[in-house]
Amino acid sequence: MDELHEATALLSQDNKLYPFTIAENIGLGFPQRIEDEVMILDACKKGGSLKTIQNLKDGLQTMLDPCIDTFQFNLLDKPDHPLYQEMENTKKKIEVSGGEKQKIVA
Repeated sequence: MDELHEATALLSQDNKLYPFTIAENIGLGFPQRIEDEVMILDACKKGGSLKTIQNLKDGLQTMLDPCIDTFQFNLLDKPDHPLYQEMENTKKKIEVSGGEKQKIVA
């Protein structure tokens, strides 16, 4: 029965991705091996999300909706300042389509 539970997954129309990396989101399906990149890549192939993930700049390490609020003081008039650029980068969310989300969840 334990093996059957491990081999069973629930896929619905309304899937949730968490504010973690794509690898961590996929690894949550098997928490004991959440850091096993070989297993995660195999899951990506089987779920159909490998091409989508490979097209992202940071691949499996792409952070999904990091939920980070930025605050600046005296940087708005200095767009060339490295801290301004870092602040702008943290604002960007990675959006995936509904179909891409389903493939990642699968």
